[in-house]
Amino acid sequence: MTNPPCVSICIPTLNGSTFLAETLDSAEAQDFEDLEIVLSDSGSTDDTLDMIRAFQARSRFPVKVLPPPPPGMVENWNHCIANSAGRYIKFLFQDDLLEPDCLSKMVTLAEADPDVGLVFSPRHLLIDEEARKIEQCKRIESETGNGVHLGWKNLQRLQHGRAMLADPGLVTRGSLNKIGEPTVVLLRAETVQRVGGFNTKLRQLVDLEMWWRVMGHSKVGFIDAPLASFRVHPQQASVGNSRPLQVIAEQKQFAHSALQAEFACEFSTETRQVLEEMEGKNLLFQLLYLQYRKPLIWLRKQLGLGDSQSWKTLFSQRPN
Repeated sequence: MTNPPCVSICIPTLNGSTFLAETLDSAEAQDFEDLEIVLSDSGSTDDTLDMIRAFQARSRFPVKVLPPPPPGMVENWNHCIANSAGRYIKFLFQDDLLEPDCLSKMVTLAEADPDVGLVFSPRHLLIDEEARKIEQCKRIESETGNGVHLGWKNLQRLQHGRAMLADPGLVTRGSLNKIGEPTVVLLRAETVQRVGGFNTKLRQLVDLEMWWRVMGHSKVGFIDAPLASFRVHPQQASVGNSRPLQVIAEQKQFAHSALQAEFACEFSTETRQVLEEMEGKNLLFQLLYLQYRKPLIWLRKQLGLGDSQSWKTLFSQRPN
């Protein structure tokens, strides 16, 4: 009986043939040997499955091609986790890349302390000029850039996640997700089993919600060097999931869950206040505001109907 691998690289796919070859090559190029590659396809209709089978035949690593997962993006992520044998789980999305030393550096840091449940690093952002012509892609680039980790006030190589959750700028400074996308994270499988998988009710904030749960129960490691590349393009899930009203609805659910969590006692006053405001957003008013924002701003300026903060307050009230 063979020993289980140290790391499972999990690659969930769906019609990813455009960039998948590069992604698979970056997995194959790892200088870390003790790994398996887990591929799970959600029903591709392009060449993705053919590419997966060809990769399985030529890879120097053990490659699992899983049976179809339950429908849904996040369901596929959890399907990968459930079928992984590694002590660590390393997601690699079908359009992203890993640096050749990504796993070796992350595993070394994780192995330094058995209480480390998550290791992350900065990443490069890949976006071409065609993608920059699309508003949602430009917004992702402007909001995340290459330095989401710079929003932490006192980021250390090793620290308890609860200390990070206590950061007064947790939700007010820089990007809301200061860890980054799953491609930049290494997870200890034992920790994932303890806190549970990704929340299938979420889409846009699903990774952040998971990171906070892990941070509430374990230490976090940080490597101050880009070890992955996150690609922004029109077909990716994060673009489709970034519709304003959907984001607002998820923010409400995310905030409610965070405020009820056992680790909520660590939140600063600033964080708690923002989460309470997020939880209390009135979706009807938000919909009206998004629909009529520009004429309302024009009307306010013409008639002197109060400053922008008073209007913002109006559209964040709880319903009676």
